[in-house]
Amino acid sequence: MFRKFISYTIILLFISIISTLYPDINHIISRANHPLDIVFFEIRNNYLLLTKNADYLKTLENAISKNSKSIYIKNMEFEVSIELIPGIFINEDGKYYYIKSDEKVKKGEIVFTKDGILLGFVYDTFKKEKIIQKFGWGNHEIFGVYKNTELLIKESGNGNIIINIPEGMELFKNKENVSILISNSNWFNKNLILKGVVYKKSNTIYYLKPDKINSIVVFFSEFGVR
Repeated sequence: MFRKFISYTIILLFISIISTLYPDINHIISRANHPLDIVFFEIRNNYLLLTKNADYLKTLENAISKNSKSIYIKNMEFEVSIELIPGIFINEDGKYYYIKSDEKVKKGEIVFTKDGILLGFVYDTFKKEKIIQKFGWGNHEIFGVYKNTELLIKESGNGNIIINIPEGMELFKNKENVSILISNSNWFNKNLILKGVVYKKSNTIYYLKPDKINSIVVFFSEFGVR
């Protein structure tokens, strides 16, 4: 884009010199110059947009340093503290989140907000952005807990989150907004949750539609859920 900017600037400068030396042809040049004016205007706007985005990303990067935190993982034999790797939310589409983060983030790592809401798993890297496959588009199976009842939660692979509940139980109301616990505090001192609206499919199956992300800062962990 910068090369195009320079090229069009040189062309416009040349036309300006010609019109100054030969004022009688100004009416011809103005017509020929009109498409170039439009292109130049678009290039300038794109440049300003990139500058604005760069400033925006810098602000978000500063926010990362203020949100870095540690977690503790423990069992009967050991207790260890690790650093969560932060990232900043850039964009999303129907299937993926796009997050700016550190090169250390690996494929398959779990991703969640600072409030512990599960977003999905690292799918790929494009330039300096991490591509996060939204939970529901993969093939993971995890266990959750809701009202002291253990639930099997599956990704359908086509965007749906399937919740299996025990036969004969009425845990949810149709179109109810729920928070389902994924990990527990004796393993991970930050509880992870699935949060969204549930829709009844059958007596034992519900679909969950996750709430829209409202967090700028997210975190990565190489430790899975159990």
